[in-house]
Amino acid sequence: MRVCIGIPVPQTINPDFALNNLPQIIEYTKAHNPGIELFTIHKGGVMTSSNRNYILKQCLEKQIDAILWLDCDQIYPADILDTFIKSGKDIIGSIYYRRSEPFSPVVYVYSGNPTHPYRTIDTKSLQKGQIVEVDGIGFGGMFVKMDVYKKMGPDMWMRYGRNFGIPVEMTDQESHDLIFCKTAHRYGFKIHIHSSIRAAHIGEMLITEENWKGNEPEKSKHKIAVIIPSIDVVRANKTINQLKAKADIPADYYIVEDKMRTGFMKTINQAVKDIQADYYVYTAEDAYAGKSWLKLAYEAMIKYDGALFAFNDGKYAGTLATFGMVEANWMKKNYEGNIFYPGYHSHYGDTELTMLALGEKKLIYDPNSVLIEVDYKKHGVNIDDKKLYNQRKLTFKNVPDLFA
Repeated sequence: MRVCIGIPVPQTINPDFALNNLPQIIEYTKAHNPGIELFTIHKGGVMTSSNRNYILKQCLEKQIDAILWLDCDQIYPADILDTFIKSGKDIIGSIYYRRSEPFSPVVYVYSGNPTHPYRTIDTKSLQKGQIVEVDGIGFGGMFVKMDVYKKMGPDMWMRYGRNFGIPVEMTDQESHDLIFCKTAHRYGFKIHIHSSIRAAHIGEMLITEENWKGNEPEKSKHKIAVIIPSIDVVRANKTINQLKAKADIPADYYIVEDKMRTGFMKTINQAVKDIQADYYVYTAEDAYAGKSWLKLAYEAMIKYDGALFAFNDGKYAGTLATFGMVEANWMKKNYEGNIFYPGYHSHYGDTELTMLALGEKKLIYDPNSVLIEVDYKKHGVNIDDKKLYNQRKLTFKNVPDLFA
C-alpha cells in the first residue's frame, strides 16, 4: 500500500509536530504495516485549500492509494495511520477541538438550518474504540482513499464556500473541509470518526476535550413556557425530563394537574392566565421529543416572525398544530388571553388556532422539530367539540378547511 502523509503549511510548521510527532507516526506505521510505502508531501502558502490541491495533484501523479491529511498545528496519536488503515473506511478522521472558546469538537452532523448547516456532536459520550458515522469533520487527521477523489472527478479539488469569511450570517459559508465532506456524501461516500484517535490542537496551550465544556444550551432572548396538562403526574414528570434533555434551549416547564377533568383546552387556558412568558408551548404528558425540538421551533419563530409553530407530530406534516408554540402577543388578541377558544373541551381548539394562523400567514413549520404523541389507547374525538368547530369554521375567511 502506498500512502502519502499530506501536510499543508500555512506559514510555519510547529517544531514539536515536525521533529517529534511526525517521526513517531511514521515509525509506528512502518512497524505495524510491513511493506507499506510512505511518502511525505508538504506545501507552504497562506491559502490552505490551494496547498491541499497541490498535494492532491502530486498524489494522483504518484499513484498513491490513500492520503493521511495532517495539520502541522496539532499533535496526533502515533497509531493514527495504522488505526485508520485497519478500519477499512474510505474516509475516517480524528477527533480534535477548536483552538478558541468554547473549544468545541470539529465533528459535525447536519442541523437542517441553512445558515448554520452543521452542529457539533457530544464527543464526551463516545466509548473508546467506536467508529461513528457523522456528516462533517476537519482535515486535521483525516484519512482518505484515493478512490474517493477519483470518483469525484473535477469535484475533487478543495475550495471554500463562496461566502466564506463574510462577517454576517448567510448560506454558503462552509470551510473547504466541510465542502469536501458534503461533496463526498453526494458521491455516495460515508464520513466516519474513530473515537480512540484524538488530536490536540497546539495553541498557547494544548486544546483537548478537557477544555470543551460540552454542548451547553443556547440562551434565548425570550421567556418560553412549556405547559403540560396532566392526569398522571408521575408520567408527566418523566415526560418533562425527556423534553428538557432534548430542548437545547432554556425554558420553564409546568405540569398542570387536571383534577376535575375539565379537559386539555380548558386546562391550558387556565394555566396561561397565571404564567408570564413570551412564547407558550402546549403539549401533553404522552409527548416524546426529537433532538433540539424546542431550539429549532424558537429559531424558526424568530426568523420568520411566526405566531404559531406546528411541531412535526408525525401525522399532519405541519398542517395542524396538534402540539404548538404560540407567540404571546398574538395569543392575547385572539381569545382575550386564552390560547384556545374557550368553548372547546379536548379537541378542535388546536384546529381552529391553526386556521387563524393560516389565515394571517403566520403558521410556521420545521420538519426537524419533532414532538409526537405516544398514545396506544387513542379514542375518537369529542363530538360536541366537533359540532362547535363546524359552526365556527363558517366564520373563517379566505382559509381552506383542511380538517373537514
